Amino acid sequence: MAFNSPFIIIGAGGHAGVVLDLLLEQGADVLFLTDTDAGRHNNVVLGVPIAGDDARIDDYTPDMVSLAMGLGISGRGHELMANTHRRLCIARDFAKRGHRFPPLIHSAASIGRNVTLGDGAQVMAGAVVQPNCRIGAHAIINTGATIDHDSSVGDGTHVAPGATLCGRIAIGDASYIGAGATVVNNRTLGNRVFVTAGTVVSANAADDSRLSGSPTKAGPE
Repeated sequence: MAFNSPFIIIGAGGHAGVVLDLLLEQGADVLFLTDTDAGRHNNVVLGVPIAGDDARIDDYTPDMVSLAMGLGISGRGHELMANTHRRLCIARDFAKRGHRFPPLIHSAASIGRNVTLGDGAQVMAGAVVQPNCRIGAHAIINTGATIDHDSSVGDGTHVAPGATLCGRIAIGDASYIGAGATVVNNRTLGNRVFVTAGTVVSANAADDSRLSGSPTKAGPE
């Protein structure tokens, strides 16, 4: 994967380190990371400095740099879903200002034919995306996750490590599929759906559902 301009990574936590490692593995030039915690400024992550908060990005016009979203998704319940939404909003705000978020694919990921990746989509090491899938803007297909054929993952949705989406799954925007969860084939999940780790989803789910257990139990977030 060839990149035309150097990168700035938004965020400097654990997920940012994974994104940085992907970019360095691809031979990209990374200028710095940002962090809202001033106490971390001038620290380094994998040899790259944390140079300030997001305001530092304003020192560069959109034609000078590319951006990568390094904010991860932490917390539980309401906090986790709020962070999922916040991450997507930040990315969309910078995109409205003309900044580019190239899709990122680790060399150890497998991408099938006729797969479309939205701006800023991230496919991490060991992930598999089978043919005829659509991965939305700023979605994360995290380490070892599997997206089978003819599936769609919405903007900003995070498919956590080891999760499995069987064929013909449709998931809306800003949802979270927990680590090791499985969504049975031919299911539709709405926007802002929270699937807890290890859950087996065997039914459709409306917007703002919270799914847990095997068999699935639905409840309000």
